[in-house]
Amino acid sequence: MATGLDPLGLEDEDAALFPDDQRRLVTFIFRLPIRLPVPHNHFWTLEMDGSLGELWDEEALHVAVPGHVYVQNMQVPFVQLRAWQVKRERPSVATDGVFTVARDVFPGFGEGAQDTDAPTPELGFDYETIVEAVTQGARTEGDDTSRPIGTTSFDRVLKGMNEVLEALSGATKDPTLAQVARERLGPIALVGSRPAVTLTFDVGPLFYWLNWNVDAPPEPVDEEVLMRTLLFLSTTRTGQPLRTYLRLARRASASLASGDYTVSVLMAAASGEVLLNTVLRALMIEEGKDAEIAAVFGDQRGGLLNRLRGQYAQRLGGRWDLETWETAPGHWEQSARKVRHRVIHSGHSPTMDEAVEALHGAELLESFVKDRVASKRYQYPKTTLTLIGMQGLEKRGFVSGRMRRLISEVEPVMRTFWAKIARD
Repeated sequence: MATGLDPLGLEDEDAALFPDDQRRLVTFIFRLPIRLPVPHNHFWTLEMDGSLGELWDEEALHVAVPGHVYVQNMQVPFVQLRAWQVKRERPSVATDGVFTVARDVFPGFGEGAQDTDAPTPELGFDYETIVEAVTQGARTEGDDTSRPIGTTSFDRVLKGMNEVLEALSGATKDPTLAQVARERLGPIALVGSRPAVTLTFDVGPLFYWLNWNVDAPPEPVDEEVLMRTLLFLSTTRTGQPLRTYLRLARRASASLASGDYTVSVLMAAASGEVLLNTVLRALMIEEGKDAEIAAVFGDQRGGLLNRLRGQYAQRLGGRWDLETWETAPGHWEQSARKVRHRVIHSGHSPTMDEAVEALHGAELLESFVKDRVASKRYQYPKTTLTLIGMQGLEKRGFVSGRMRRLISEVEPVMRTFWAKIARD
């Protein structure tokens, strides 16, 4: 999430950017983590959702592309984006291009203007894309009033930028032009503001902290993690049936971090279903009801809801109601599965908040299922060992002498048990 002007919260972001009661435009300059294959200084002007209210009720000229203007009421939120293709000199750091563009955008910034009139990227030089983004420094009626106006304005800018990226990806069929989350941007942007009626900046440029995404190599993992890696490697190579669930869950997290909120929601919903289905198959096999699995999963009359009531609840106990946010399965259903249905059936494009909530719902579901299975560990030791493992039992304080004896009895047959779960 954006942290605004001061990562320690010691400075009032809105007071710094908007020092008076004038209507102000705010300009952000930030570096994209990908290079846009568009000409240097290419423009887009996008009308965004909502209304800024009567204070902004005035017709104004907008420059969409150099040489083309149109009139629009300022109540309509807009985002104007310009792509600067800046030649990358080596060695360079993430802020070099930002400072280069700022010298042209903000008069007097740095030690004189620097020529950024670079050739277009098709000439093949090593370049990076710096974005100059302009929008109104104001909230719409639907924006969260607890968030600073500066942060809200940057949210609008990033939404517009992601719409452009999605359009470019579709036009070029280039999947690398994926939407970006603020965590993928450089850690620092520059921001300035000016009265809406002038072209002169009287505030800024100021450092605007986007995240703590400093490009530093990770520290080597310790021996405990290396041992855990061997354990994961061993179990996955011997057919651990939850590896598909874990892969989908990681994809949901990675997609959220990269800004691909649609994929994040789809993966959060899919991972939860894979988890539930895998656990139910394990429970039935441990009960010796292998032959009934096909009938249970082939019955489409009630779908997942019918299985939760008729299969999970009676075996594991707990609340499995899907029609409320108060239960873990219900939270996952409302936040992930229902939004997933909107994506599939109506082409809905999830917001960042929806993706975050879907991921949270999937995490709640996993924790809930693990707790319910752990509560039945003596009845279902193989399923418990599959889902929670010895370390998970130890963390819960559930490794009694009886449990150790039970685990020693079932460990030799776990590969056979897993093979049955994975069988079509």
